Amino acid sequence: MTDTEYGRYLKVSPRTAHKRLFDEYCDYVYAVVSARLRLCGSKEDADECVSDIFYDLYKALEKCSDSGRDLKGLVITISKRRAVDAYRRLSSASGIGSFEDISGEYIPGEEDIPSGIEKKERDRIIISLIKELGEPDSLILIWQYYYRLPAKEIAKRLSMSENSVNQRSSRARKKLKQRFIDAGIEGGR
Repeated sequence: MTDTEYGRYLKVSPRTAHKRLFDEYCDYVYAVVSARLRLCGSKEDADECVSDIFYDLYKALEKCSDSGRDLKGLVITISKRRAVDAYRRLSSASGIGSFEDISGEYIPGEEDIPSGIEKKERDRIIISLIKELGEPDSLILIWQYYYRLPAKEIAKRLSMSENSVNQRSSRARKKLKQRFIDAGIEGGR
């Protein structure tokens, strides 16, 4: 759908325009939101985020320019931004952060600057290597070692059995150990 088409529907009836836009992009918007909120939000949280996205879309399109441009870019931008905002809000409320929260930032105190820079770089490499494991393995390791969550809690959050979490953690640590060696990181941490 283009903004010109949306404008034509809007002239007929705002309700018709909104329904057409919703029908065309609902599945896409819901997929974006579900992918982002699956680990920290409920179905109700996802539904609320989808509603907020369409509200933002309707408001943005009130200023329709009739340029004939495709609305997909606008839908993508608003969807991703709203989903990220919801993810940050929900994950901070639950006390569980994300990879974005673990930046490997290091502020040297009494230590000298060169060792602080080395630690910061090493932490950045470690986080990068953990991310390469993919989900859910990377999340399991982050939650276990950075947030000190027990396997039972992680299993609940990932809808897995506690035994599965422990097995995945063990396999991920083995893979990570080899990656640490390849990257020249001694002792894995």
